[in-house]
Amino acid sequence: MRISRNKTEYMEYEFGGKDQEVDVHDEAPAHNAHIIRDHLNQVYERKWFGTYGPIEWPARPLDITPLDFFMGTFENNSLRRFTKKYTLKEIPNQTTLRKGYVNDIYEDTLVKIRSFIFELEKSNHITIAKLFDNSMHILWPKGVRHDDILLFLSDTAPYTVNAGKSLNIFYTKMVHVTCIVHAFHRIAEQIRGHYSKVDKIIANVKKVFCKSPYGINCFKEKAPLLSIPPQPIITRWGTWLKAAIYYCDIYELIRDIITSFDEKDSVGVENSQKYLSDPDVASNLIYIKSNFGFLPDVPNHSP
Repeated sequence: MRISRNKTEYMEYEFGGKDQEVDVHDEAPAHNAHIIRDHLNQVYERKWFGTYGPIEWPARPLDITPLDFFMGTFENNSLRRFTKKYTLKEIPNQTTLRKGYVNDIYEDTLVKIRSFIFELEKSNHITIAKLFDNSMHILWPKGVRHDDILLFLSDTAPYTVNAGKSLNIFYTKMVHVTCIVHAFHRIAEQIRGHYSKVDKIIANVKKVFCKSPYGINCFKEKAPLLSIPPQPIITRWGTWLKAAIYYCDIYELIRDIITSFDEKDSVGVENSQKYLSDPDVASNLIYIKSNFGFLPDVPNHSP
């Protein structure tokens, strides 16, 4: 990789001059062959960086990589000597950086972010429509090409649906499509809210086996062919329903395993034993699987 740097302190420090052209090689074996090094020495008069080169080029080279070290690492004496050698500048200590630079950098970064985004005082169809239109003016500052906007994709929230209707007045060729996956996710949320006992079982059994080597080993001993209980993430589509189906399929087994634990081991064990002993839970799980078990796979089969 050839780079050209003008007025670079590092180049001036190493080679005694400015406006130098330098060849930089990485550590690929082919680049380190004798024939390659001999050629570089001949062509570039020993002014190249690389493994076994005239100058050992350090990892994360300073002229093409920003100094994105963690602030605490500048307390390392070796790093301070390295940066001083190759930048010819004294690096302030951590306290000075924190008090004199971090706050200013933080505020400057926020100003830059705010210049590119819009802050909504509240979310309704009016503010969403304005946000969309303002974004189009950023895309086409000399005049929005309304007829070139063909699609508006959003979730199924009522205010975004109304915003789409309002925008059609100006963007006449635009088709508003709501995300079907988001709609199914909202259905799954309604199901989860309706079956609170099942939700508590899924949440508490998750705690029993999450980061618990003892619990996982006990499960593997009694069910070596099964995967450990799932750990659903509410914001990820379908994971809660898949967990409910999982517990429906092995309800008796998971109840026996949880019952074998001492309820004093943890709050998760105590709560899991409490809800697994409820006679309504098994029938709720069967109902969920029978009536809603197809939902997690619907987006995968959508046209």
